[in-house]
Amino acid sequence: MQISNSIKSLTTERQILDMQTKFVKNSNNFKNIMKTTQTLQASKNKSDRYKDKKDLSASKMNEIAKTSNTINTVDISINDISSHLNDILIEDAEGKIHEEQLQYGIVHYLLEQEDPQIAEQYLHTFNQCIGTGTPPCSTEDAIKAALTSLNNKKMISLEVAERINGISFRAAQLDKNLTALFDNRGSSGDNTIATMPKDQACKNVEQLLKDISSGKIVVEPRSLKAPSNQVTSSSARNSGSGGFLWKPVSESDGKLVVLLPSQLTGNIRAAGIYSSLPASEETLIESGRFAGDHKNGGRAHFRFSQSGASYPNGSLVVAHLNNGNTIHFQIGDSSRRNT
Repeated sequence: MQISNSIKSLTTERQILDMQTKFVKNSNNFKNIMKTTQTLQASKNKSDRYKDKKDLSASKMNEIAKTSNTINTVDISINDISSHLNDILIEDAEGKIHEEQLQYGIVHYLLEQEDPQIAEQYLHTFNQCIGTGTPPCSTEDAIKAALTSLNNKKMISLEVAERINGISFRAAQLDKNLTALFDNRGSSGDNTIATMPKDQACKNVEQLLKDISSGKIVVEPRSLKAPSNQVTSSSARNSGSGGFLWKPVSESDGKLVVLLPSQLTGNIRAAGIYSSLPASEETLIESGRFAGDHKNGGRAHFRFSQSGASYPNGSLVVAHLNNGNTIHFQIGDSSRRNT
C-alpha cells in the first residue's frame, strides 16, 4: 500500500511537471513576461527603499516607534557605505553633491546599520521638516529635527543622537572649513559652496569614517541645538533712499515694517528679528512677512505683527541670503526710525 501511494504521488508530480512544461512551451511570451516582471519588481524594490516617505501614515510611523528598540550605541561600520550614499543621494546637473546632502545620507546609513525601521522613521520626519517654516528649514536643520524626534520617541538615546550628529557632521566635510556645512548655492567663488563629484565625495566619506572608527580622527558629540551654517554674519549700513530702514509705525497698518538695502533685492530668502547672533531658533524673536520689493527704491519689505517699540532695544534684523550667508542690522532705540 505504501509503495502504491508513492507511485501515485510520483505519477501526480510527473503530471504536474508535464503540464507546467507544456504550458511554458505553448506560451511563447511567458519567459519574456516573467523576465520583464522580475526586472520591474527589482527596480521598484530599489526605488521603494529610498522613496519619499511623506506618504507613510502617522499610524505606520507610530507602529514603527512602538516595535523598535531604543538605540543606545553607535557602530561605525564601513560596509558598502559608498554604494549606500550613491543610492540615496541625487547629484546636481554637474554630477556633484554638497556637504549637507552628505550628512543626510551618512545619518541614514548609521541608523540603518542599527535598525532599518528607525532609519525609515528618520527619512519620514526629515521629509516633513525640509523646506518648511520661515526661514525655510535647511537640510542640516531638518537632520537635527529628525534626530530630535527619534530621541523624543525614545527610538534613540540623546547620547546616540548627538554622537551621530557629530560623526556625520565631520564625515560630510569636503573643504577645509570644519566648523560649518555648506550647500551648492551661491555665485562663482563663493566660499559657502562645498561640492564634489558624487563618486569622489562618497569615497571621501568612506575614508573619513575609517579614520574616525580607528581613532585617527577624534570626533566629539554635536548638540542637536548647535546653530547651522555658522558663517559670520556681516554687519551692514547703507543710509539713503536705497538703504536699510527700520520704520516702527507704517502708514498702512501702524506696525513695524523693515526695508532692506536695494542691492540685496532678489537675493533674500527670509528676514527676521533676533535677540543675538548667531541667528537661530533659540534667538529668533519674530520672522518677518515678505511684502514685496517694488516700492521705495526697489527695496524688499518685511512686515511684523507689532509696532517697532514692542521689540527690545538692541535687537538685530537678520537677512538670510540665497547663498546661505546672513547680513544683520543692529537696532538702537526700537521706537524710532533706524537707518
